[in-house]
Amino acid sequence: TIMKKTLVYLPAFIMLSLLFLGSCKSDVVTIPKKSSGATVSTIAQGNYNYITVDKSGNIYGLKPGFGDTIYRITQSGVKSVFYVPPVTVQADTTVKFGMDCLTTDSSDNIYTVLYSGTTTALPNVIKISSTGSASVVYSGINLPLINESLEGSAKITFDGLGNFYYGGYYGLYKIATSGTTSQISNLSNDVFTADSHGNV
Repeated sequence: TIMKKTLVYLPAFIMLSLLFLGSCKSDVVTIPKKSSGATVSTIAQGNYNYITVDKSGNIYGLKPGFGDTIYRITQSGVKSVFYVPPVTVQADTTVKFGMDCLTTDSSDNIYTVLYSGTTTALPNVIKISSTGSASVVYSGINLPLINESLEGSAKITFDGLGNFYYGGYYGLYKIATSGTTSQISNLSNDVFTADSHGNV
């Protein structure tokens, strides 16, 4: 009798199992295999301390050392000067401005840390539009000063939510889109990045 009941219910059980498994399979995402035909090509040659890329594929590179020039390189390899910071004269001294680090926001503005050329003045974070027009967006924040070789150590980036991060010798800080500043690490953070969810 048990065998008869099993034989009676077995087809129904098989049908329900197939239906259930079939519905699960429809939710499975097929991940394509990694392409084996990827190629590496040279767009341009040169030495750059930092690079960043906009949505159109233009590459921005900062001249090494006391970075006083940002270059823009198109995907076809055309290189041009994108931004040069101002040079001012104070009394009989010419003051050069140098830059450190590059990053891009979701609107394709380029950001960099601008140093005044002295070891005492706090640097500013400037935003440079696609046309090369620059404006100060953050000032008076705890960024490390340039050292004796006139090189900075500041690092900056955005996450996918629009929050801004900066850091260096003194730790890692976050400026939220609301303008609130918070320290998220007191360790030296010379290299870091943020993802689209705000994780660093």
